[in-house]
Amino acid sequence: MIEKLDNTNKNVAETMQAVFQASYAIEAAILGVTNFPPLNRAVKNFIKSKTSFYGYSYVEELAAVIELDIQFVV
Repeated sequence: MIEKLDNTNKNVAETMQAVFQASYAIEAAILGVTNFPPLNRAVKNFIKSKTSFYGYSYVEELAAVIELDIQFVV
């Protein structure tokens, strides 16, 4: 199931961060880097973010998260 996530909720933000951290670690390994700034993103940054987050849950566990920053150019 895919749903919009409430990143202002601390528990949701912590779960989102855990999913992102797991994927960022894989991305850093693929890129062959040890200093990968996204790995330093704190929970408070998710809570304060004005972007939109959507999550995919599998067997009632958050399995994937996407962050969208929609900007309109006129």
